[in-house]
Formats: sequence, structure tokens, C-alpha cells
Amino acid sequence: MTGQANYLGVTIEADIIKQKLPDTNGGYVALNTDGVSYGKFDKRMYEQLASDHPIDLCRYQVANCYMGKIALINSGGPSGANDFFEAVWTAVINKRAGGAGLISGRKAFQRSMHEGVALLHAIQDVYLDPNITVA
Repeated sequence: MTGQANYLGVTIEADIIKQKLPDTNGGYVALNTDGVSYGKFDKRMYEQLASDHPIDLCRYQVANCYMGKIALINSGGPSGANDFFEAVWTAVINKRAGGAGLISGRKAFQRSMHEGVALLHAIQDVYLDPNITVA
């Protein structure tokens, strides 16, 4: 479902696409419950063609951005107890899927200057590390 939103964004010539990192697959199954019909789909697309791996889910988003021609930037998500882990984890998934970056507003700017800068440096280190490559 997020891939379709990405495709609409690039179709109207957006310069970048910002999207939450996908965490589940099966959007059409969820929309087509209780007798509601929202478009046509075949369950085999989730059972045989799709993967639930986070890098693959993000890669589907990149693929719907004209195979990365339009940059996909994932959001860092809300701030919480494990911000450093979640930010680096999301950045690694985005980079390995072919994405272009991570937006991290609340995670960094709702902290002290020292902690916020450390968080942004941790994210930056992911994108600068040549050992973290496209999967």
C-alpha cells in the first residue's frame, strides 16, 4: 500500500518521497475483510511473491519510486526508549534497500544538544560506512 502512495508521489513529479518504514505486509488482505471489496488482489502475491523481511519491504517502496530514480527517505519514527537503536536500525534497512536517507526530527531535536548530535552522527555513520551496502 505504501508502494502505491510512493508511485503516486513520483507520478506527480515529487522531488523526494518521505515514507514511514513499512512494518507489515498484507494491506489488501486487511482492506478486503468483512465483505468489503477494495480492488482486486490474489493472496498468492503475499504468500508466494512477497517477503516479510524489512529490507524487502523497504525495497518495494524504492521500486515504486521508479526504482530509486526519485529518492526515498524514511522517517525516523516517534521518539522513545530505544531511539539510538531504532534510528540506526532504520537507517541500515533504508540504505540496504536502496533508499536515500532518514529523516530524524523528534528523535534528535527533543534531546539535549549533545545527545541529539550523537544520534545524528550515528545515522550519518550508517550512510558513510562503505561496508553497509545494498542487499
